[in-house]
Amino acid sequence: ASNALKNSSCVRSLFAKNSTSFDTSRTSSIRATRRELDATQSMLGPDDVRRETWPSLFSLGTSTITASPGTYITSLRTTMRATRDAITVTTPKSVTLSSRTGAIRIQVRNDSDQDLTVRVRLTRPKLTLTEPTRTVVLTKGGTTELNVSATTRASGEIPISIWVSTPEGNQSVVDPITISANVNAIAGYGQLISVSRLLVLFAWWWSNRRSARRERLNATTV
Repeated sequence: ASNALKNSSCVRSLFAKNSTSFDTSRTSSIRATRRELDATQSMLGPDDVRRETWPSLFSLGTSTITASPGTYITSLRTTMRATRDAITVTTPKSVTLSSRTGAIRIQVRNDSDQDLTVRVRLTRPKLTLTEPTRTVVLTKGGTTELNVSATTRASGEIPISIWVSTPEGNQSVVDPITISANVNAIAGYGQLISVSRLLVLFAWWWSNRRSARRERLNATTV
């Protein structure tokens, strides 16, 4: 009988005393966590164990019979935030395009111990980009490079915004950043002009050299 009483008291300690009521003040937090869970879960691989553990934590956090359910919600949101924080953009703040058509290299690093999938989106005012939005699998503990073809008719410094989000739900993974693309749209023409000037200079030198030689020959003859 004493053992039964002990077991009964242990079971009661796991659940809230008022198991029939629901704290309506937590409704907005639970809804936000549900959206965050669906979005962050889309980053995980199909065999990732977190696809099972995260929904379990969410269920405990929304149950009306769990003691301190808010603790589970807080723990789940902290874990998901840490997963997203493992992603960083390591692209230099400035890139150079030496012609009207080139490639912009975007480097995204995954410091976690599991492969993660993200969506990378580039926006630009003066560049025409090939596939500016891409869903990419980032290798664990490594840096993944994306080559985005770019075409422009203008030269100068062009800002490019980079946004990394979850594949589903558009949950921000990396705060939007802006890099500068330094474009020299007439670089090819500049090289052609330089070569042309060298040819003109050589022709002028050669003409002067031949004229000077003829004058020396004429002077010797006289």
